[in-house]
Amino acid sequence: MKKNEQIRLIGFNEFFCIIAKRKMIMIIITLISVLISGFISFFMMSPVYESQASVIVDKRGDGSTQNVQYNDVMMYQNLVKTYANIALSDKIYSEAAEKLNNTISADELAKSTTIEPIQDTQMLTVTVHGTSPTKTLDSIKSITGSFIEVANSVYPAGDIRIVNQGKLPKAPIKPNKKFNIIVGFLIGILISIGLIFLLDYFDDTVESIEDIKRNFDLPILGTIQMEEKS
Repeated sequence: MKKNEQIRLIGFNEFFCIIAKRKMIMIIITLISVLISGFISFFMMSPVYESQASVIVDKRGDGSTQNVQYNDVMMYQNLVKTYANIALSDKIYSEAAEKLNNTISADELAKSTTIEPIQDTQMLTVTVHGTSPTKTLDSIKSITGSFIEVANSVYPAGDIRIVNQGKLPKAPIKPNKKFNIIVGFLIGILISIGLIFLLDYFDDTVESIEDIKRNFDLPILGTIQMEEKS
């Protein structure tokens, strides 16, 4: 039987024996992998904060919600889709950047912002990502204000109002440090197991009776005990 065929027939006991023989390799590689993932998460990846606001779209001059018909609902939802497309306008982000005294460019604001409709409602969510809690809050306030101003001026058929103001983020949403460290730990385990079995495959030394049984199709007649010299 070839050696690669023996590896496929390996049992749990032999599996753990192989790991145990080179357990230091597993410990060192896993520790290095965890340290690398921790270093990247804590020192190399910039924190990302998120704040959300929501706005509602009404037909201009219609502040009543009574006797709303199906056609009205469809009209409102079409208005919401229209304003979601208006949210792609560069003018919104240029005006928002001016409100922030151009401390951040319009392009950066556009990349960090998502304005999208909530399905089957008259509402849109405004989501902004930033590198600090205060910058994120300032950005979402300026973007929401600019969006309402530009949208109402460009398409006055609807009336947009703020429902929920953006809040100051308490903690970053990225990076997920615990998750990254767990992933680093699992990667270290997998790499070390692969390396241990690769080393074992090319290791022809015989260190125990189990090695003889596993690698050679020969009967064992007996064993000789070695006495240590005093």
